[in-house]
Amino acid sequence: MGATFYRVTLLTLWACAAIVSATSAAAYAQAPVPDGARDHTKLLLRTGTVDLASRPSLHRTGAAYEADTPYVIHLDGPMTPERRAALEAVGVVLQQYLPMHAYLADLGKADPDALAAMEFVDWIGAFDPAWKLSPDIGPRTFREPDRQALERGGRKRLIAEYFTDAPQSRIRRDLEKLGAKVRGPSRAGDRRQWIVEMDQARIAALTQDKRILFVEEAPEAEPRNASSSWIIQSNTSNYRPLWDAGLLGQGQIIGIIDWDMRADHCAFEDPDGHPIGPLHRKILAYYGMGINPGFGYHGTHVAGVVAADELANTNPELKGMAYKSKIVFQHYNGVLEGGTLNVFNRLTIAHDDGARVHNNSWGNNDFFYNAWARDIDLFTHTNEEDLVLVAVINGGQVRAPENAKNCLAVSGSRDAPNQHQHCVGGSGPTADGRQKPEVLGVACGSRSADVNNICGNSDTGFGGGTSYATPGVSGMAILMRQYFMEGFFPTGAANPLHVFIPSGALLKALIVNSAVDMSGVAGYFTATEGWGRILTYDTLYFAGDVRRLLLEDIRHADGLSTGQTESYYVSVGPGATPLKITLNWTDAPAAVMAAFTPINNLDLVVTSPTAVVYKGNVFSGTQSTTGGAADAVNNLEQVHRTTPASGIWRIDVNATAVNVGTQGYALVVTGDVDCLRGDVNGDGIVNGEDIGPFVRVILEGGTFFQRCTADMNISGEADVLDVDGFVAALLN
Repeated sequence: MGATFYRVTLLTLWACAAIVSATSAAAYAQAPVPDGARDHTKLLLRTGTVDLASRPSLHRTGAAYEADTPYVIHLDGPMTPERRAALEAVGVVLQQYLPMHAYLADLGKADPDALAAMEFVDWIGAFDPAWKLSPDIGPRTFREPDRQALERGGRKRLIAEYFTDAPQSRIRRDLEKLGAKVRGPSRAGDRRQWIVEMDQARIAALTQDKRILFVEEAPEAEPRNASSSWIIQSNTSNYRPLWDAGLLGQGQIIGIIDWDMRADHCAFEDPDGHPIGPLHRKILAYYGMGINPGFGYHGTHVAGVVAADELANTNPELKGMAYKSKIVFQHYNGVLEGGTLNVFNRLTIAHDDGARVHNNSWGNNDFFYNAWARDIDLFTHTNEEDLVLVAVINGGQVRAPENAKNCLAVSGSRDAPNQHQHCVGGSGPTADGRQKPEVLGVACGSRSADVNNICGNSDTGFGGGTSYATPGVSGMAILMRQYFMEGFFPTGAANPLHVFIPSGALLKALIVNSAVDMSGVAGYFTATEGWGRILTYDTLYFAGDVRRLLLEDIRHADGLSTGQTESYYVSVGPGATPLKITLNWTDAPAAVMAAFTPINNLDLVVTSPTAVVYKGNVFSGTQSTTGGAADAVNNLEQVHRTTPASGIWRIDVNATAVNVGTQGYALVVTGDVDCLRGDVNGDGIVNGEDIGPFVRVILEGGTFFQRCTADMNISGEADVLDVDGFVAALLN
């Protein structure tokens, strides 16, 4: 029979079919948590672990709650939409999450009797002044002269975070009564911050102000000091497949915060004399030019690695990784706010100028999750299209802000022919047990623009350090973003009909999916190499490649809640192409007083055609193995199989605990893979239950996996031309 008959039959069946959701509710099961966080009756704070069982709970006394006063409300397990709705219905205003399963809350309008009746609420108490002061405020060594002078005088520059807004004049007056010099408010998103300087002996008095939540010392940044282009694209000498495909960074913008760059270098100058701005061929904006110069070699080299473009083409070392991209540059010393860098606002400035990839080749010596780390997590959680990259410290244990959950922390390998060896870069884990760094780029042997030589034979200089590995990886992130924005996915060739804007979570997942084992480093998924050295071409798909790419990119608004599971079925061919599956999610920012920063926990579980189960981040050698515990710490998980069994593999994304909002995620699958064509409802079977979802996708669109399963003729689009193939699949 003809296609018309099938189309009529299909529409008739759809009219009778029930729409089946692709998301199934799974029974809640508590995931393991790391040592020190297993007892959920405790608060894990930077000031120490608090045993709530030893403290009386206000909600059992019937006491009224004061307005504008911070309380802690503790639950007996993860948050769910039903629990959140019940709390909000009785007047509870939830604020920051505190580990484990607790929240800062405004209870001024809450109904005490209704709260007392909620069985899942097991403790409520006032936020204790003893929890407000960072325990590491003390003697430090600083680089900046003004910080050195403060230290000699027994004074500290502090960030005080407030619970509620109040008139600025009142806050300023109260701080000055304590002998503080007020440098002003420094708001960062939802954070109410003030920067002050005061005698160390008087700092403890700040904890008596009930409006103040936490006081920590303001961080101070320090810098983290040609073959790279082919090493991180293909690792085949002089083979640059992304460049060959025309992906050079056109239309993309990199945000750089660093020390001053040489804007008149031939790698950046505008031959037509346009001033820095929209018409300049390379620099869209430069904030802080000429203010407090210093480390100019550093900013110039970093900018050159990612975006240098010498128009004369006399020096191949002056082609950055994304050399046709443009730059929004912020000079670190020129954009200080109150003596410290408000990273959230700095990233927001670059975002507003069009940057979606942000390079930060500097850091601070704090081991804990500080204000900068939270700024990065808050910014990326708020701006889902953005990816922030941070260079890890060059030696020792990783510090801030590379310990932010959502950034991509980059370490450094050697140059060819020793790119398989670690060169420089600190080791994890973070203070709360998470894996950083995640990947490596080429560090030692980096050659790029030199601040002292702007043109001619000596316009480049050598450098080595994670500072220079990071912009190389940033450049690859820009090219990946361009890949999607020019419509290369899913067919492997540019098509304007397939253009979409990837999330920062997807870019991070793609980069980590591309990483390969550093054979010069013992073991795999180690504290030194993370998931390995990036090899961009091992993830992106171009027409004709055997290795293919499948993905899902789910924003927070469409994300998962506690207890939900999203399942994907993937057909794996009989070849020897490795199978790699990567799950990444942009977690909510942790509270700065928290000692354990993970908030929302998703788990990756992969089942082979023979029912062998692999959990994310459980490795033996360089591939996944059975057994082990689900990873409750990292917000990035992988499963690798070097020679996967052919057949249908099932991938489950389990929302084990979603304590804040709903959790979006990015899923990347590479190998000799395809989606299960016709299985539009995602249950692993092609049958009548797929009719309604198939028609809905044809008429309205859907997620990437849904469109793939409905694309029966493998054209890259799900449309009416797929009806015949879908009906044939039903009949078979």
